[in-house]
Amino acid sequence: MVLAPGTVFAGFTIEALLGRGGMGEVYRARHPRLPRRVAVKVLTDDAARDQEFRARFEREADLAARTNHRNIVTVFDRGVEAGRPWICMEFVDGTDVAVLLRRNPSGLPAPQALHILTQAAAGIDHAHRLGLLHRDIKPANILLAPGDPGEGERVLVSDFGIARSLDETQGLTGTGSFVATIAYAAPETFTDAPVGPRADLYALGATLFEMLTGAVPFARATPAAVMHAHLYDPPPAPPDLRPGLPDAFDTVIARALAKDPDRRFGTARELAAAATAALQTVPPRRGSMTSTPAAGASPPPAGPTHRPGARRRTAHAGSRSDTASPTPPRAGRPSGTTPPRAGRPTDSTPPRADHHAGTTPPRAKHPSGATPGSIARPPQPDPGRARRWVIGVLAAAGVVTVLVLGSHGLRANRDELPPCPSSEAQSAPSADQGVPTAPPLGVPAATTVAVPGQNCRVVN
Repeated sequence: MVLAPGTVFAGFTIEALLGRGGMGEVYRARHPRLPRRVAVKVLTDDAARDQEFRARFEREADLAARTNHRNIVTVFDRGVEAGRPWICMEFVDGTDVAVLLRRNPSGLPAPQALHILTQAAAGIDHAHRLGLLHRDIKPANILLAPGDPGEGERVLVSDFGIARSLDETQGLTGTGSFVATIAYAAPETFTDAPVGPRADLYALGATLFEMLTGAVPFARATPAAVMHAHLYDPPPAPPDLRPGLPDAFDTVIARALAKDPDRRFGTARELAAAATAALQTVPPRRGSMTSTPAAGASPPPAGPTHRPGARRRTAHAGSRSDTASPTPPRAGRPSGTTPPRAGRPTDSTPPRADHHAGTTPPRAKHPSGATPGSIARPPQPDPGRARRWVIGVLAAAGVVTVLVLGSHGLRANRDELPPCPSSEAQSAPSADQGVPTAPPLGVPAATTVAVPGQNCRVVN
């Protein structure tokens, strides 16, 4: 039951409903004794009767209370009122990155994205030093509030509801169970492989990808296809989705989203420093893609994280293949590197539909379907063909001569021929095709495939 404004709950005077989800609601409220506003998260009646949900909810308060960092939402208290557990926490009077991305569907300006990344990274590393994993890093769980003058927005990581301690041997959801937002989930979370801090760094890398391109890395038509892409597909090249991003940023994303956790960055700060260094190479242009150099930032490391093969592709919207995902590798943990693909199509950035914070549907992008074993080796030149090529050129020259001599008759009858359609007429879509307007910064338009929900619970 949703609490109405003015209701007194556990001593807190409810002012407004801030949000609601499957587990509970979050309210803005007045503290009963202190002159401050707080956020009160209340478990729903149905969830309160579920011992698993109840235990996870209470753990959020206990785990978050162990942190003390300006980039993590502070928890003040917890309790039970009328059979419903509640958590009192810091009220952040602002917005979140998911809302910000809905307002900027082609991505955020680079300086703003780097500021958010750097601040969130500090909070995530603090939690990791305490032995805590967040397990649900995503734009909706990164809150933004006005900061002190000259310091930019204050960035806070929220929602430790499914966090776990590193030394735990059994999760609350049971063996083989998974709870997270699959658009940002690391490959190992879908398997029985150990899950460590680098799963949070993978999710942070996916969030960075979306902040700068406006698209999630692996947008597919079904949750199962998204999971498969996390496990086996390389991420698209960010400059293909947002022209103006430097090639060096592709290397950063390739390492952040490596399939093998050992190939990823070691800390969130390392990821932030590498992204800052890569984006310093952006040439000045309209669209706020430039960023000021950061002191101490080191260039992104080269090595096994580099994506082999041709770096850039050019394609228009609608040229992407709708074939199946690449054939998965043989048994074992997926490697962090992927064989080169022939003719990988350009991924385009679809317009983002307005939705509730915390539900970021994957955009529609499909892999080309090329499997590692199906990429043919380019044919080698045949020395014996050179002579035939010369003869062919001479023969073609004779044909050209005949055409030139006969051009007078063609020109004389030119008025009888129908005019050829212009390239603009051929490429212009009809009014009923519904092709969206291209977003800023030259991002090609694409078709959006709606995906029902992102939060997935898979039980083996």
